[in-house]
Amino acid sequence: MKTFIFDYWYFTFPVLFITFVFGCLIIGYIESLFKIREWEQANYSATNPEWKELIKKVDEINNKIN
Repeated sequence: MKTFIFDYWYFTFPVLFITFVFGCLIIGYIESLFKIREWEQANYSATNPEWKELIKKVDEINNKIN
């Protein structure tokens, strides 16, 4: 297998790269499907008081602009 990968590198490296890209897209789709990132952000913002203050300041700026 090792010799095949390096003997035909012009074929195997693009295939491995495309496989990696599609794997990342599938993992991202599954993550968005289960809303894992939103759940983590909600947990983090609920436990971090500095994050709450930052969100309040951003909301105040948005209210002034609007």
